[in-house]
Amino acid sequence: MKRMDFASLCTSELQRLGVSLVSRVVQVNGEPYTLTDRRLVNLFRNVEGAPPDGCWNWLGARNAYGYGTFAVAYEGLGGKKIQTRTPAHRAVYMVLRGAIPAGLTLDHLCRVRHCVNPGHLDPCTAFENTARSPFTITSINRAKNLCLRGHPFDLFLTRSSGRPERACRTCKLQRLREFRARRKKMAAQP
Repeated sequence: MKRMDFASLCTSELQRLGVSLVSRVVQVNGEPYTLTDRRLVNLFRNVEGAPPDGCWNWLGARNAYGYGTFAVAYEGLGGKKIQTRTPAHRAVYMVLRGAIPAGLTLDHLCRVRHCVNPGHLDPCTAFENTARSPFTITSINRAKNLCLRGHPFDLFLTRSSGRPERACRTCKLQRLREFRARRKKMAAQP
């Protein structure tokens, strides 16, 4: 049986995508893991390449949230072989662009969760990642510029109570007036 030359296969897979290798080291559960030629071939065979500015779809396994996952095996304590999965977009990014700075996550600028194109991934904080997404409650509420009764959210009419919410001063004063009127009416009744 002919032995496969994974180094040349790896080179051909990278040429197919039009990219060059920066590093073989990926972070798995916070620990550095060096990819062999065979693992690199397996990594890039699961990438459906497109033009450089298009999405690179991950054809391998995906988790429940739609992100691609890549299997890696390494030796743990006592020589025990451990197999785990790492996010595919993180592995591809680290191999082609280098390490992801500590404390940052990768934001899919294209909003396609199974895309592994490093040009579509931007290291940012988790807060910034959530704020950029048009699908989160935070960003939906941030985009609102009127309260439920139609008063504008501006510096004068909006108060912040220290909680992650905005409150309309006009609505609050209206509720307070209504409450006082009900209380006064109840106090006047025998």
